[in-house]
Amino acid sequence: MTSAVIKIFDSLCQSLVSREIPVSGKEGEALINNYSLFSIFWGIGGVLEEGSRKDFHAFIMKMIYFEDVVEIYKLDLGDRKWTPNGIAYDFGAKIESLYDLVFDISSDEWLPWVKTIPRW
Repeated sequence: MTSAVIKIFDSLCQSLVSREIPVSGKEGEALINNYSLFSIFWGIGGVLEEGSRKDFHAFIMKMIYFEDVVEIYKLDLGDRKWTPNGIAYDFGAKIESLYDLVFDISSDEWLPWVKTIPRW
């Protein structure tokens, strides 16, 4: 799964190389955050069975919106202290599942994946 996350992330980052105008600062940070989320979600969540996907989605959403997942899920991180970083994502309209979305690198926004399919 780690390999899948890295491969997805690497393929998304290739789009940064081909840009006419380089991104940096807050815009670059936002892209990397979105690339990271998409990579983690699909690199790990993509291999889950259908029955586990709802719980995985809930876990990721709690992390995104800075809820205390360590306490909620009773995670044992050993002696390490960890708190999630609250990261603002704009998923557009209310979503039911991240499995319904894709981060579109041509528009730099989250879209329902069905909108990426060409019309016949």
